[in-house]
Amino acid sequence: MSDDISGLTTSEKKELLNKLEKARFSGAARVKFRDYDVEYKSDSEMVQAIRDLKQSIDAADGKRSRSVIRTNFSNGL
Repeated sequence: MSDDISGLTTSEKKELLNKLEKARFSGAARVKFRDYDVEYKSDSEMVQAIRDLKQSIDAADGKRSRSVIRTNFSNGL
């Protein structure tokens, strides 16, 4: 479905995001939106779709994605 979201308006993306989140939290693996009926194979696949959709909405709203840099130091002992 992520290939098809580029043609959606921001409000349509938000509507789809709402449907995805409701489906995920209710335990459903299937989401219907417009002419699409998508069944996700796993929760992680649905989480990735939600993440991609949120990033697309944020980009359309002019928000920058966060990047986290983590460092780990050790004294070698």
